[in-house]
Amino acid sequence: MKGKELATATSQELSQMLMQQQAELRTFQSQLASNQLSNVRAVRKVRKQIARIQTFLSKKKVTPTTVV
Repeated sequence: MKGKELATATSQELSQMLMQQQAELRTFQSQLASNQLSNVRAVRKVRKQIARIQTFLSKKKVTPTTVV
């Protein structure tokens, strides 16, 4: 997901994306623990995506954008 897409998303959409990414991370971590995950880098990618979403969520809470 690109930064522009995250910037234009509503906080409700961002929260939904965050929950999906966290669920995916839990799945990857359990697969990693049982040596079923072939792409280990996927865990890092999902963690970075979660951080991006959390950053945009906090920006929206601090400075809500108003349309004039």
